[in-house]
Amino acid sequence: MFKFFRTYNKIILVIGGVVLMIAFLIPQAVQMFAPNPAKESIGTMHGEKVTRGQAQFAAQELSLLQQLPFGSGLMTDDEIEWLMIQADAEDMGIYASDREVDLALQSVGYDDELVAELAANRRTTVATIKSIVRRWLIAEHYRQTVMGTAYRDPGAGSLSLAVNRLESIFTSLQQIQQFGGNLLPWQRQQFVAMAVREANGTRRLSTPLLTNFIRDNFASVTGRAVLVPPDMDAVAKPDEAKLAEVFEAYKDNLAGEGEPYPFGYKYPDRVKLTYLQVPMADVREQVNVDYLEVLDAYKANPQRFADEAGDAPATPTAAAVASLTEELTDRRAQELAARIVASVQSLLAENQRGQSQVDGYLELDEGFTPLPWSEVIEEVRKQHGVTLVAMGDGDAWVAVSELSGLPGIGFSQFGEGQGVPFAAYVNATRKLAEDPNLVPRSLRTQVGVASKPLGGFDGNRYLFRLNAAELAHAPETLDEVREQVFADAKQIIAYEQLVAEAESWQTMAAAEGLDAVATAAQTQTIDLPPFQKVAGNAGDPPRLPEVGSSRAFVDAAFALVESLGEADASIEDLPIERRLAVTPVPNAEAGPALAVYVLDSFDPLTRSGYEQAVTGGASLTVDAALDDNDVPNPLSAKAMAERVGFDLAAYNDEG
Repeated sequence: MFKFFRTYNKIILVIGGVVLMIAFLIPQAVQMFAPNPAKESIGTMHGEKVTRGQAQFAAQELSLLQQLPFGSGLMTDDEIEWLMIQADAEDMGIYASDREVDLALQSVGYDDELVAELAANRRTTVATIKSIVRRWLIAEHYRQTVMGTAYRDPGAGSLSLAVNRLESIFTSLQQIQQFGGNLLPWQRQQFVAMAVREANGTRRLSTPLLTNFIRDNFASVTGRAVLVPPDMDAVAKPDEAKLAEVFEAYKDNLAGEGEPYPFGYKYPDRVKLTYLQVPMADVREQVNVDYLEVLDAYKANPQRFADEAGDAPATPTAAAVASLTEELTDRRAQELAARIVASVQSLLAENQRGQSQVDGYLELDEGFTPLPWSEVIEEVRKQHGVTLVAMGDGDAWVAVSELSGLPGIGFSQFGEGQGVPFAAYVNATRKLAEDPNLVPRSLRTQVGVASKPLGGFDGNRYLFRLNAAELAHAPETLDEVREQVFADAKQIIAYEQLVAEAESWQTMAAAEGLDAVATAAQTQTIDLPPFQKVAGNAGDPPRLPEVGSSRAFVDAAFALVESLGEADASIEDLPIERRLAVTPVPNAEAGPALAVYVLDSFDPLTRSGYEQAVTGGASLTVDAALDDNDVPNPLSAKAMAERVGFDLAAYNDEG
């Protein structure tokens, strides 16, 4: 063997060296020739390849922008949308000059020295900062071009509209910082949102659109109405075919949401639950505060009870004793309540011992039985002398939307300060949450497991436990809701018959007046207060007494006004038959009815009223209404993806 090695020593060394070299170079070669994830194509925009590395860089850009004053009112925080904005802007020839970049930085108080300091603090370069600001300006020019926004001249003609917007937002933020120290976080967010909306300007609105919007919001009418109900005794029972028809039409609607009738048989998100109350009145009865404790508390801070001259007596007065006794009792009661809650949680934890936990949720065994409240109540009574109260019907379904109506716990909340309301806590339960893994761990609860303690506005403390939970769903069969469907189907038949008699009711009203109609219908006349065609930015109809929020009724009333053709005349002087109409109202508050009504007055939109509305910000309101009414948004991800030719759906599927 040794002879073999001596004979072939050089050959072995050469071959071995080559093998070692190959072994050493293989990983580097694999790395060199392997695909680079940063260069991986994720699609194209205007025919140009877009890589994952570009998306990562865009995410870094947005992250840095959000740390700068430019982050307020940023168009998007999504890197793909940011890339699409930049690609489409480049295709449109939109650019931002060096002067605009410098003006933008100066408008938020950044001179060359501060920019250099900012770059050093962010571990980047001045060129990178300016490049990012340039892309922000390009995005702003793009937004204004695509949305067609209009601005009032702020008196700084040398500044671009984008810089004007930045300056406006930054000024508002400075004001909030200077004067809004007492604002709650949500109030500060609201003020920032208002500042951004004001700075955004509005779409360029046509005069007819603005006029129609203002007229619908300012012109008003008044009148009187009688809601004639259908005669339920005058119609036959609905047959199975009719029941099936009504069931199919409204089974996927929640109650009150159906059209044209406000029927609905869909079960809402709902739960079965019980809950424990820690009654603070009983807890206080277990607390005793003696005079020595009061005296110690007084000696610790006698100046609290000093007179106008600043002198405090050596011993507490009767009023001071009463005040300190109350304070100490409250403090001790809260401490005892905390110990009681801890005891309850300890008992429940012992009951759940051995159950595995995954992602903050217990994987309960099939044989697991929650500890009965009765045993918890008895153990707490033995330990602390306080009797807890079990509340709630664990066998009855309660809609999540109705949880706030439960006695005591309904208006409780989890956490201190601006805590989480009880209903929101329940809505986050594992079976109801859209994605349970996104629920904060402090709020994670589930069927069969008691909640964390909540504090009630009544001073009591609560813990709840869900026996069952269901997401909203349609009933599987007609029989589940047969009784309600039968009543609704019969009401539809009676209502349709009533509508067929509308002309006779109108004839009676014209000949004998509304009071006669009310007497015949065994109801009463309703006074309608002044109402406009719409209520709020969304264009919803106003809510009227007994009529409810009926678009059909409101539109018919204003159509009647327009048909009179005498806007300059007082309509109350016109004959009643000209001001009289009958309109079916299938969604009236008390159920489908026939509205017989007379208009008594009309207050039209005047020139001065129009001008006042315009100067009062009506254009901004119209702009908001356009968004609220689902007008296609040219800056939506879908719209931009279509313009640049990017397959957004494929990218999202790839994750």
